[in-house]
Amino acid sequence: MKRAAFLSQFATVIIATLNAVSDGMNYGWSSPMLPRLRKENSPIKITENDEPWLESILLFAGIVGLPLTTYLVDRIGRKQSTLTAACSCVVGWTIIAFANDVIYLYIARFIMGIAADIAFISSPMYIAEISHKSIRGYLSAIIYVMSYMGTVLIYIIGPYVDFYVPSVVAGVFLVSQIILLPFMPDSPYFLIKQGKTEMARQSLKRLRATDDVNQELTEILNFIEQENQQEKGKVTDLFTVPSIRRAVIIMTVLNGGQHFAGYTAISMNVHSILESANSTYFDKETATIMYGCLMLFGSIVATLLVDKFGRKTLLMVSAVTTGISLGTIGVYFYLQVDNDLSAESWLPVAALMTFAVTFKIGLGTVPIVLTAELFPVKVKAYGMASADGIYVIFGSLSVWIYDILRKDAGGMYMPFYFFAGCSFITCIFACLFVPETKGVSLEEVQIILKGK
Repeated sequence: MKRAAFLSQFATVIIATLNAVSDGMNYGWSSPMLPRLRKENSPIKITENDEPWLESILLFAGIVGLPLTTYLVDRIGRKQSTLTAACSCVVGWTIIAFANDVIYLYIARFIMGIAADIAFISSPMYIAEISHKSIRGYLSAIIYVMSYMGTVLIYIIGPYVDFYVPSVVAGVFLVSQIILLPFMPDSPYFLIKQGKTEMARQSLKRLRATDDVNQELTEILNFIEQENQQEKGKVTDLFTVPSIRRAVIIMTVLNGGQHFAGYTAISMNVHSILESANSTYFDKETATIMYGCLMLFGSIVATLLVDKFGRKTLLMVSAVTTGISLGTIGVYFYLQVDNDLSAESWLPVAALMTFAVTFKIGLGTVPIVLTAELFPVKVKAYGMASADGIYVIFGSLSVWIYDILRKDAGGMYMPFYFFAGCSFITCIFACLFVPETKGVSLEEVQIILKGK
């Protein structure tokens, strides 16, 4: 691939994922901000009961937004849907900046939960459809890098700046996207579905940095024509068509595996987890920033490896090493109940940092790459919406499971045992059932799922 073509696609993807920085900040917001809101001089008074709801409402809102998302991505397109999400997030962060009561935090996080749902369906669809197959995995993984850049940002600035400052920082990324994204080429697949073949040709010329796009355009035209000759995609196809049902099952298990490996619960509570570890080697603010930076590093590594070693290999290696890290933390917290482990208090911090990297190199990145690859065009909106719905349901459940196991089922070690077990189960599933899509066109992926 020519350098100019790579740079064109890379720049487009960076602009298309700027809102993911805001989403990452919103996702990690509770970890540094809830401890601040508990203090006597808090700008907004909250109760202990508010905390799990402020965490989970972001995820619950995504379920509410699913019908809107499926409508938007096929009606106005992937790019315009991403812009809609960015504008909604600007509203949400503005509400947080001026909030003086907890109800406004609920409203803002609900709005941004819907927006995140739209963005994390529309953006991966857009990226998969504009990318050349040789770098599609690399480009598709960038959204997670951008998202975790946002999480690192909120970990770094959250404990130290005025309450409104994160809203300003997130707003800079969102407004930049709102200004720049309209000038980027649209998805050739979506344009052809709309009957705009010449616009699709011009879009491909910009993305591939060449006028010679006839072969790829013909392939897309043939693929869309075959899709159109079939009966129009329906929601029921997700359950009745064997190849699509297989894609749904894969995404259900992988999205569940992400959250039941502790990602959401840990990211939203990393400050309190580190505090419970009673480490004498790191203060919790420093360790939290290290954790965020290592997750960002893992995301970057994943983008470089996903098209080199493949999706399946990264998933399996990541799931096993993540399970070992989580199990180590669980054992530490179990022994801590009856023993003084001050001398070993470096161990849970080291294991948590290992989790940050090992989770992100595969289990935390590959599922979103596969989500954009596994579903055929005719049901892609339904498929990705269902995957996203499953994602937010499992994310919400993981937050509550963490809270229940920690408080009512023995102590801090119980959720980590649970998360470790789920990681190992995900590895077995990936080994047996997940297809390898490295270097395979979207059309060829469907052939693999059909078992041809």
